[in-house]
Amino acid sequence: MTDLALILQDGLSADIAFDGDFITDEGLRTAVLISVLTDARASEDDLKRFNRAGEDARGVWWDTIAPVTEGDNTGSLLWLLTRAKQTEENRRIARDMISASLAWMIEDQVAKAIDVTVQFVGIGLVAWRARITKIDGTRFDVEWQATLKETN
Repeated sequence: MTDLALILQDGLSADIAFDGDFITDEGLRTAVLISVLTDARASEDDLKRFNRAGEDARGVWWDTIAPVTEGDNTGSLLWLLTRAKQTEENRRIARDMISASLAWMIEDQVAKAIDVTVQFVGIGLVAWRARITKIDGTRFDVEWQATLKETN
């Protein structure tokens, strides 16, 4: 699997890596970052559950035209937690949201197992790690941390 590599700019955004030519990523890092850090479209029930009723449901434009199965959208719902308190329940919800965003890797036989850990590492700061066991048994880790507050 070859992707254009992404460079994290400030913990909240990424850009395509370019050094006179596009830099590629032969691992799974870019796929994981897109899967987790892209805002998936939320349902009305999701918006209500996280006290965001009436807000933009987000999502990415290509999910409206891509030939995918209903509900098979790019990204995660992690953005719904940007106003959430740092509780054990919300930590588990974040872990489940990240795991759900990476489930396509198992469905598409890129990986045979994915283990996600999430922890709060400071006030308003969350860190996560996805340990992916590929079909051939090799492991690949992606780690990331960011603030839970929204920036406008």
